Amino acid sequence: MNRTFKMLASRGTEIIFDDVIQAGTPRDARRELKRRLGLTSLSGIVFSSTEIPAEHIRKIVAEEVAPILKRLAALEKAMKIPQRKGPAPRRFDPLSELP
Repeated sequence: MNRTFKMLASRGTEIIFDDVIQAGTPRDARRELKRRLGLTSLSGIVFSSTEIPAEHIRKIVAEEVAPILKRLAALEKAMKIPQRKGPAPRRFDPLSELP
């Protein structure tokens, strides 16, 4: 099962990589970092690898989705979209089926 790793790498004072990598182990994440940088070795590269727990990702996504839903509601109100009769449509929640 792949895990999410936040990788940050620099050479001297220049940040050369700042992204998320999906990998099974920290070793696989380092291999992927080397591949993406086009290097055979990480010698001379200062890097950090932090595993991001799924719960933290869900929290970040929920926080990002909340302002979007607020803006959408404000736009709908501003446009004075007529109210539907009957049950309100349900919004799709991609995280609802996750454990």
